[in-house]
Amino acid sequence: MKNLKKTAIALLVATVLSGCGGGEEETSTGGSGGSGNTVQNVNVGFNRASFDIKEGDAGNTQVKLTFQTNVILNNPLKISYVSENGTAKEGSDYTGGTGEVTIPKGSRSADVTLNVIGNTVHQSNRDFKVLISSTEGEKMTVTKGTDSQTIRMLDDDPEPVVTFSSDVLTVHEDIGTIEVPLELDRQSEKETTVRVTLSGLTTRDVDYTVTGTDIVFGALVTSGNYPIKIQSDDLVEGTEDITVTMSTVVNGKLGTEKSMKVLITGDLKLPDTGYTNFYNQGEFNASAPDSEHPYQDGHYGLDKEPMHSGNGYASFVYQKIDNAGNPMSANATDHSCVYDQHTGLTWEIKAGIRELPADKLGDDDNTNNKDEKIAYGNQYWGSKRNQYLWNNPDSKTNGGQTGGILDS
Repeated sequence: MKNLKKTAIALLVATVLSGCGGGEEETSTGGSGGSGNTVQNVNVGFNRASFDIKEGDAGNTQVKLTFQTNVILNNPLKISYVSENGTAKEGSDYTGGTGEVTIPKGSRSADVTLNVIGNTVHQSNRDFKVLISSTEGEKMTVTKGTDSQTIRMLDDDPEPVVTFSSDVLTVHEDIGTIEVPLELDRQSEKETTVRVTLSGLTTRDVDYTVTGTDIVFGALVTSGNYPIKIQSDDLVEGTEDITVTMSTVVNGKLGTEKSMKVLITGDLKLPDTGYTNFYNQGEFNASAPDSEHPYQDGHYGLDKEPMHSGNGYASFVYQKIDNAGNPMSANATDHSCVYDQHTGLTWEIKAGIRELPADKLGDDDNTNNKDEKIAYGNQYWGSKRNQYLWNNPDSKTNGGQTGGILDS
């Protein structure tokens, strides 16, 4: 009986020990169990596969990347990550794409910050990736979930606006080739092409020549020029103009001022005043100016030398011409006009009242006593009271008035 009790006690102790699991280790399959010898199954990755951000105009814009796990960690997990260029390049478009971060024990996530570099260049959207390169942690089996994240940099810069650098460019016809300057208000990674049209008082291939109608701005270039070759001639003429107008633009926008003028100064000059004396301390007919009033009219022009080589008063240099504009000798008596070679002014020689042929006079016609002009064949009889005798249908040079044979 005594031995039976000892056996029963031994069996009871063995049963209790067996229920406590004995002395064997257990391998965890996940969860947040205690530390000790437990091995966790951990899945780690980015919290999203892609992320969009506007680049900004300057400086750095921060991008936060989040690494996360599927369980609360029993031990720290170190993650190494690297960047991979796409259309965005590290150093010029972004920084901080390579490094390490640790998710601490008792947590499920950790953040890192990258910088996107802003600019004002008009360009396409760009992108780059950040990838998990390796992980390191004790007592855990690590697998990767979303192991890369694509960052898309959204361009927030508008297309460049093209304008002329100046409103007016004044040149002389002897200048040769000129450059009409244009500019973009910002850089663009794409070529910008501007097409222009030409108009004005000038005639293409007579007063000027061009080789095309397009101005191309290369990538990242903000200034350009449109060449125009000005043609020189021997004509004495007034100021002419070329109106350059931007009509279309590719990869850009037209500014509000779409036109500019090239003024080609003429050969015509204002006549001098004929005044050759000076103001000097209250005297208006002095032979020299005082020191307080230099650069007076008497210093300048042909009239500063009364005996200049011309044959007219003050600044005029006269030339007799016939009715076709051909020069005649100084002693000619049948000239039609007098032309001033200095100013380009022309004066008509007014004829006295001339008799019409007898066979052209009517019985009651008293034409020779009237202040009017009568046309007969190719001849015109003009009164001295008439103010001009001309007709010019060319709208480029007639000042808006064609005139007429019978105008007065």
